[in-house]
Order: sequence, then structure tokens, then C-alpha cells
Amino acid sequence: MAIVLLSANRRTRWGRTSPRYGDATPTPYTGPTFRSGVSQGLNNGTTITFTRPSGSGSGDVLFAIFNCPAANTIATPTGWTLHSGPDQPGGSGVKLYCFYRVADNTATDLPTWTYSASSFAGGAMGAVQGAAASFLDNSTAVGLDGDSGFTVPTCVNTAAQCLALTMLVSGNASNTFSGFTAGIERFGGQVNYVSYSFVTENAPDATTTNGGWSGTYANSPQSIAMYIVTIKP
Repeated sequence: MAIVLLSANRRTRWGRTSPRYGDATPTPYTGPTFRSGVSQGLNNGTTITFTRPSGSGSGDVLFAIFNCPAANTIATPTGWTLHSGPDQPGGSGVKLYCFYRVADNTATDLPTWTYSASSFAGGAMGAVQGAAASFLDNSTAVGLDGDSGFTVPTCVNTAAQCLALTMLVSGNASNTFSGFTAGIERFGGQVNYVSYSFVTENAPDATTTNGGWSGTYANSPQSIAMYIVTIKP
């Protein structure tokens, strides 16, 4: 499935595109950037594999997000780390997972993701370039069930020039995430039994509060998980 790119003009932290006389000059952003993403659905099966995100290569950070039925689990492949999950918002019938790894252009980048039993499910994987070897700066996660609106949790980066990456995943293929604020970019879409979105914000200065913006999604009530990480250069 093709990745949909919706972009908006970047803003400074002060909400202006250029400083006025007497204002401090905004710090230019030179940190990590989101490359691309891929997705795959699972139709009553037990395994998922992804193609490599376009343009990604050795040293990029790969993030993979999934949903699965509450009675099932997803094994962590060799070389990958479970970042958050399994989250089961509100005791719902859906579990939601997030994993990451630093790519090295080997088969370990593209493992077979194995469910514990046959599932109607799906997932997505995105790549970030320009991150440090020890890239995790800060993170937070939250689950939501039974509402049509959501508010992304806040996450304050401790280092300068961080990319704030928010990952949204829902257990409904017909869902759509909307209501994104200006100054961010969204890469996302739907695939069988899951909808997803990778959302990026630039944080050139340390101790910037990222996230905290609100949005809506179709077909409530739904179970969604929101993972936000700040990634160091």
C-alpha cells in the first residue's frame, strides 16, 4: 500500500516563520528526519514481513507498530527491541505493539513477525535517518479506548536537535486519523485490520515540549495506542 504524505509549513516555536526586530533568532533544525514507511495486513494468518522502507539504509532507526487480537501475542524478533506494549487500551479486544532497531542492511532488518495464533491484524514500519547510535532521548506511551477524539501525550526532549516521532496505531482498517496541527508532517494510511500514522515534529532546542496536540479518528469507539519518542542526532 502506498504511503500518503500530507505536509504543512514548518513553524518556529514562537509560531512565526521569521523573527521580528528584537526577537531571538530561532535555532535552525539540523536533526534526524523521517524517510518513509511501509505497511502490511494479515488476513487470518500468523506471519507478517515488510519490504524495506524506500531510501532507508544502514544506520537508520526502524520503528515497527502492530495490532493483534487480545488473545494473541507477537514475538520480538532477534535484533529488535520492544519499545512499548502489549498495550490493551481500556481492556479492549485489541493489543498494540511498538518495536525498534538500528538498521544494518542485513536480513535482521526485515524479520518475519510471528503471531501466536491466526489473526486478522496488520502493522507498519517507518525509517528515521540521521539518528545517533544511542538515539533514544525520551519517550512516553498511552492507550485510548471508546472515544472519537484523542490527545497525544507530551514528551520533552533533553538534547538539542531531536526529532519527535509520534506513532499512532488502531485496530480498524477503515479508521482515519485527522485534526493534525500546522507545523508537523504526517505519513500514514490504512491496511487490512489496522490504520496507522507516523507524525514528526522538529525540536532544535533542548527542553522543548513535543506532542500535546489533539485530533480525531473515525468509527468510534476504537482502541488506539500513541507512542512518542524524541530521537537524538
